[in-house]
Amino acid sequence: MRDKTLDFLTLEDTNISNEDFEMFIDELRESCIFVNSSINRKVVFVRLLLKFLHPKKMNEMRIVPDVTYLNEIEALPNESDSYGAFTVEEVKKISDITLQVEKVKPKMKSLFFLLALDTALRKMSCCLSSGQIYM
Repeated sequence: MRDKTLDFLTLEDTNISNEDFEMFIDELRESCIFVNSSINRKVVFVRLLLKFLHPKKMNEMRIVPDVTYLNEIEALPNESDSYGAFTVEEVKKISDITLQVEKVKPKMKSLFFLLALDTALRKMSCCLSSGQIYM
């Protein structure tokens, strides 16, 4: 909420608009850390928090003045073919590219990605940096 800690929040900071919510969702999507189902869970939590705070007052003012837009926020589509944070096709493509590009132990690194698929290793657990794979 506006890059502040809880100690420094004001009532104006809790006046969240639909655009603020859309920016929040866009930031989560662009970070490439979360899949849609994780983003949807975060949105549901924030929505519930705002609805809980809406009837509460501080200094005769509602803490969250408007929650009418919350029902307009749509859930992101479920990625049913995803496996963790990668889709099965993405892992196969990474594995194939690894066989072609890597010079040191390409077969082992390729199999690493297939093993990661089977064990649901997350995207952030793989150390990919400028085309190199570090193991």
